[in-house]
Amino acid sequence: TRLDGLLLVALVIWGLAQLAPHLAHPAIYNWDEAMHQAAARGTHDTFFTPHIYKAPLYPSDPRHWWAAHVWMHKPTGPFWFGALMMHVVGVTPLALRLASLLGHLAAAASIYLIARRPAGRLWATLGAAAFLALPFGWQLVQGRFFGDVTDCTLAGCNALAVALLFHATRERSWRWGLA
Repeated sequence: TRLDGLLLVALVIWGLAQLAPHLAHPAIYNWDEAMHQAAARGTHDTFFTPHIYKAPLYPSDPRHWWAAHVWMHKPTGPFWFGALMMHVVGVTPLALRLASLLGHLAAAASIYLIARRPAGRLWATLGAAAFLALPFGWQLVQGRFFGDVTDCTLAGCNALAVALLFHATRERSWRWGLA
């Protein structure tokens, strides 16, 4: 309904106010974000083969995920999305962090959409707003903690898929399930 749309817009504005300030900081605080930034940069160069080292000096052992030619220790979706963001805003840490911000906002919207019917709009809104205000989420979106930006993007995609699946079963429509 229209009210749901307005509440989702309010949640996005709240989330941007909580998570977006200082998103473009140049620091990379831990090796996890450094590896993911490098893999997203490799995906930016060759979209279908996420990698860290384009032409390694020594042969890479596929058992060592941190040095393998094709980097597949996580699903490729977050890296593809990060690479697309790099094409939009440039090759900076901001690109992958924007992808995580959008993933975190999608997770909050999914919390609202899933909780709206069983708990009511008020509790669904409060739950999603509280999720966006969690300090740990801010640390993840900003890339300041292990399990960083790619995990936020992946969590947002998974949460949105669950929300669409719930909607598909309620509406008995396979189209929402395919979305």
